[in-house]
Amino acid sequence: MKKYHGRWIFGDKEIEEITIPNSVTKIGDCVFQGCGVKILMIPDSVIGIGEYAFSKCEKLEQIRLSENLNTISAHMFSSCSRLKKIEVPDSVINIGEGAFSNMDSLEEIVLGGGLQKVGGAIFEKSYRLRKIINHSSVILNIKNTKTAVQKVIWSAGGKRTEVVPGNCVVIGKGKKYKLSYRLNGAKVKGKLPKNYRYGDVVKFPGKVRKKGYIFSGWNVISPENQKKGKKSYGLYRWDDHCELDSVQETCGDKIVTPRFYKIYITKKNKTSVNVKVDISKSNTKYFRFTALRYSTDPNMGTYRVKYSYPSTKTLKSDYVLKGLKKRKKYYIDVMMTDDDWFFVDYWENKKIDYLPWDGRKIYRHK
Repeated sequence: MKKYHGRWIFGDKEIEEITIPNSVTKIGDCVFQGCGVKILMIPDSVIGIGEYAFSKCEKLEQIRLSENLNTISAHMFSSCSRLKKIEVPDSVINIGEGAFSNMDSLEEIVLGGGLQKVGGAIFEKSYRLRKIINHSSVILNIKNTKTAVQKVIWSAGGKRTEVVPGNCVVIGKGKKYKLSYRLNGAKVKGKLPKNYRYGDVVKFPGKVRKKGYIFSGWNVISPENQKKGKKSYGLYRWDDHCELDSVQETCGDKIVTPRFYKIYITKKNKTSVNVKVDISKSNTKYFRFTALRYSTDPNMGTYRVKYSYPSTKTLKSDYVLKGLKKRKKYYIDVMMTDDDWFFVDYWENKKIDYLPWDGRKIYRHK
């Protein structure tokens, strides 16, 4: 009887697609754990798959399970963060504990007609699950599956339910929350969402302007915390939007404000300038780290980088750019961030790629 039996033999490998050969009948524990595969095809010759076999396959987007598989083993798909839907074949009679736990993107699951036994906490921390199609006669207690219940209302046939009946479709709907805005004179290009449901990823426009300022992203805060004078929670700005992940970050009614800062450039001497980055109006308890890059190349093919933690009293960072040449034009990009670890990438690769720079100043050295 042929099988994949070694633990982690595919772990940490980046593979676009894997098709298991028909000669394989069993897949052992942890065989694909941590694998970077995107598409995984398992033939009908496979009747058994071990525990944690596909756990932490964080790039897995599509899987085809054997129609002769008899068990979904414990934690088999735990922490598969990109899978949105799983179809359990009719041949499966048992689902092990935590089989579909910690799946950040799981929205829908189909349970096959042959199912007889279900372990505990099979959906623990899979907070985006909103549709369960049960073709079996097994009745699932929603609380026992550890599916989100406090912020999600579940219904079957239009009636609220706390169980998944046999041969039934159960739909979950996240609680709805309001969004209000304090733009403080800023102009926004794009639509501002007025509400969202728990489990949603809310997108805010990334193009916001205010004269004399550089836009860094959006801040969110609950009305209660704003009344208490607390700082806002900062959201990262990507190229064209910011995201509020109501599962991973926060949920509830929110007041949303744009986050800005200023930069000032003054000549120091013949070959250098002072650059001051002022984040005192940013109003966030995060994003207290600033970075700067500069180059004569507008495309930033090569550039120099500086970074700093602003003064805790003034919330201002001071940079000195040296080695400037007379009549040369320099392009200066600045960003606010809460993470200085990405500078390891710069020292190794001389590039900072995965975060956008917030804004640009053009300076001609006289």
